[in-house]
Amino acid sequence: MESKTRILDAAEEAFAEAGLAGARVASIAKSAGVNKAMLYYYFGSKEELYVAVLERVFTQIIEMGDAALNTEDAGIDNVDAFLEGYRQIVWSRPQLPRLIMRELLNGGQFVKQVMGPRIAKLAPRLAEAMTKGQADGLINPNVHPVLVAPAMLSPFILFAFIKPVMASIIGLDPEYLTDQYRRTAREIVLHGLQARPGEES
Repeated sequence: MESKTRILDAAEEAFAEAGLAGARVASIAKSAGVNKAMLYYYFGSKEELYVAVLERVFTQIIEMGDAALNTEDAGIDNVDAFLEGYRQIVWSRPQLPRLIMRELLNGGQFVKQVMGPRIAKLAPRLAEAMTKGQADGLINPNVHPVLVAPAMLSPFILFAFIKPVMASIIGLDPEYLTDQYRRTAREIVLHGLQARPGEES
């Protein structure tokens, strides 16, 4: 693995654990197996490194969304693909939910600054898929085409935090709990999106 990738991986862990203010460049460099001079060669400052970490994460999400919605007649199947792709990304690395939540709790300054324009291009495509499904009578007309994204994506971030507590309290195997939550959340979201006979906005 090249040095730059190792630095980004180590920084992702550090920023998720301690945030931008709390993470230490020396610790990140040590975890990546490089010296501080090399880290600063690739990234001019800790803030630039933080931005690069966020950009890598959100680029992965946006590219997945582009692929899931890359069709002129995108509908509920594409929304389902987007939902599953997002879940896979967020759950693939345990530190991602913490990293994303820390950034959002701090007002999302860097996400808005760096990824805002790209997110702004993806959001209308998801809204178009929703609107088409509503026009075809397949998607609940009472669902707002734009607000559906945070409503259906947020539960996967939340679960990453509550899983250890739930597993301990109710005594279920964490892996079993994860699989069942994935199934349950998907069913709730997709059935909630589906139009019901005679339903009007």
